[in-house]
Amino acid sequence: MNTRKAKEESFPTKSGALLRSSKPLEYAVGQVLEEIGLTANGPYWYERDGKACETDHLASSFEVQDYFSFRHHVFVECEYRESSKEWVFFGATRNVMERSEISILDGFVRTKSGRPFSLLGLRHENPLELPRVGPSTEVFKDQKGGWQFNPQSVDNAIRQAILPVCNHIGTALRQSLLMHDPAVVDLYHPVIVTTAGLYVLRDDVASKRLDDLADLTKSFRCVPAVLSCFNSPEYAVSYLNERVSSALSEVKPDIETADGKLMISGYPPQVPRALRPQDIYRLVL
Repeated sequence: MNTRKAKEESFPTKSGALLRSSKPLEYAVGQVLEEIGLTANGPYWYERDGKACETDHLASSFEVQDYFSFRHHVFVECEYRESSKEWVFFGATRNVMERSEISILDGFVRTKSGRPFSLLGLRHENPLELPRVGPSTEVFKDQKGGWQFNPQSVDNAIRQAILPVCNHIGTALRQSLLMHDPAVVDLYHPVIVTTAGLYVLRDDVASKRLDDLADLTKSFRCVPAVLSCFNSPEYAVSYLNERVSSALSEVKPDIETADGKLMISGYPPQVPRALRPQDIYRLVL
């Protein structure tokens, strides 16, 4: 919502205006984050294209497994919607679901103690068996009683959840390249919390008739949460490249003076080999 529209819009009650500010939702989410054992760090601010940007919550947790430390970063975007607004999701194609699954296979520079970081092959798991969804739109009833749709609503929420991840990775990358001990693996979890109703196309709907695919009553079911699958947006890829390039520029002197070695993936695992600084830049980017 742009600032001008927000100033001109009025609400029938004070509580309605306060709810639309999303502050009650943001407060409630912060309480829940702490209740489930995460460290709630409040809003996360970052700069993009010379403008200050904010994500409502950054929460974190830390765990140690098999001599490696895992740091979880949970970025939460809160989206308050009136009860009449519904987010409608269709299924993603099989190819998109497979490509969208998070797969991490990274090599890291040796630590200062000489111990190499192990390679991690992590694939996304879905322990709650949430519906994997693809294209979406928001539908809602306007003030005149008719129905409208807003295809940008969900996409904008996703954008606000993943861009701060791209920004934050630069910080984590810098720490890895400077060979800090102990080995720390950063894992990122972008989350959207909304008061809109979530509806997904039923698995048993085989019809390709458009009328059937638009029948919210018969063809869709209401769910508490979904797992969104999509191809990496170009705006996220370009921003991530920008942040990684910036991080590499900052640590360039440190890399040039270090005994740079990188674990290269392979089966069986290969012995770490010495790399030139430019090789490290290329592989990391």
